[in-house]
Amino acid sequence: MGYERHILRNSKHGDDSSITLEEWMTYVATDPSLKTSGDDPMIFNWTEHPVGTIEGDLPWLHYRDGRISTRHPDEYLSLKMFEIAEKLNAQLEMMKEYLMKPTDRSLKVM
Repeated sequence: MGYERHILRNSKHGDDSSITLEEWMTYVATDPSLKTSGDDPMIFNWTEHPVGTIEGDLPWLHYRDGRISTRHPDEYLSLKMFEIAEKLNAQLEMMKEYLMKPTDRSLKVM
């Protein structure tokens, strides 16, 4: 069974703290390792994966609904997502009820 991993902001107070498209596109413009997939302008391939591919496919990140997501990430893509989360002042969702906070690098039940 596959799984997804997300970069997101946790809004405890009901305010809209989603990652905006403008924030994501500003980040992408500063990271030369992310290239648009060509199929969908919201999907970016990570071109500097140490192995090159994950199960034969280029690793990718998809922006939608205020979060950046992927499916079936390996440890390299997960670390890349963690770096991106730090830059966006967000968290990396490891499992549904756990978020990894860049500030303390530990799992917290949310």
